[in-house]
Amino acid sequence: MKTFHYRGFAADGKGVTGHIEAAQPKEAREKLAARGILAQTIETPATANRSRWRGAQRGLQAEARSLIYRELAALVKAGFPLATALDMMLDTPDAMGYALSLSPIRDAIREGQSAAMAIREAWPLVSSFELAVLEAGEKSAELPMVLNNLADELDEQTRIRKHILGASAYPLFLLLLAGGIAGAVFGFMIPRFGAMFEDAGLELPWISKLFLAVGHGFLPLFLAGLLLVVAAGWWVRRTWREQGAGRESLERTLLGQRVVRWLLEPVIAQRFAGTLAMLLKSGVPLIDAVQLSGASTGFKTVEHAAERAVEELRHGVPITRALQPISAVQTHLATWIRAGDAGGDLAGMLGEALVRCREVVRRRLDQALQWVEPVMVILVGLLILGVALAILLPILSLNQSIGA
Repeated sequence: MKTFHYRGFAADGKGVTGHIEAAQPKEAREKLAARGILAQTIETPATANRSRWRGAQRGLQAEARSLIYRELAALVKAGFPLATALDMMLDTPDAMGYALSLSPIRDAIREGQSAAMAIREAWPLVSSFELAVLEAGEKSAELPMVLNNLADELDEQTRIRKHILGASAYPLFLLLLAGGIAGAVFGFMIPRFGAMFEDAGLELPWISKLFLAVGHGFLPLFLAGLLLVVAAGWWVRRTWREQGAGRESLERTLLGQRVVRWLLEPVIAQRFAGTLAMLLKSGVPLIDAVQLSGASTGFKTVEHAAERAVEELRHGVPITRALQPISAVQTHLATWIRAGDAGGDLAGMLGEALVRCREVVRRRLDQALQWVEPVMVILVGLLILGVALAILLPILSLNQSIGA
């Protein structure tokens, strides 16, 4: 049985939409006709996703996925199989908002696919971190706990994203204001002053000459810079979604930058510690847990380093030494892992490390955002000062010339 999405008209002429299970479109139309619904369109999930690409093909937003994971966790914990839990969610009145995205997952699970694989196919742009955590949850037989933990992580990501957007609103306004001022000065005011001084046979001050030179090429330079930024952003986004050598090269470049490494390493350590602690508490062998934890970080370089660490663990190397090449683990988790390994409670110590890493992530993010606004204010202030000098100095020179 497959899920079909339909649009049509009820017996009273009112437009209706929904989903129905059938073996083929003809059977779906017959079932709808038996309900008194005249089907206008009947689409498979794939066709419906293509026609509603932004809402379904890309998958749901993090907040919506968090709610879905929490509902699934509650139903699975109550003893319902995953496919049955998805059936129950789709039968609720408020399911229409995510039926296009959720029904393909239900169908794939019915056909024997894992939840992680079904979500990967239905939501192509879901992060590798999310998929790895789901895979780890299925292998640990602790899916409800993993789904709740994943929902907590998505909520934290949403909170951080909103925090960044809120903190960036004022600096962005200043940046737009500075751009408007620069455009008006470079495009209109300084060129007119230059023409006036040329007619009067006077020489512009050096700062006005500088602004005039910039003004002549401002629009082409601005458009070229904007195009370069957009192209670079598109390339980085595209490369980040790939799974090949380009992705690893980009990761090494980013983590090679001191500021970026300072921000990202606690995030990597937090994800690694959280997944490893959860898997060990669920009874997953250490070797499998380390490999899945490396994948859950969302960084291919860390995932491959974890695979090499697994090979060393198989040869009897202590875990602290095996994980030493992973910089984030060595910096933020080494002491906790060493203490847990020595005390026989590695999962418990990793749980404590997880709490500390979350605090470090929040503190460093706040510190980084605190620098954005002052820097933008200083830059805009310098621009306004330069504009004022570029305008006032020619006026003063012109007044002196007229007075003389």
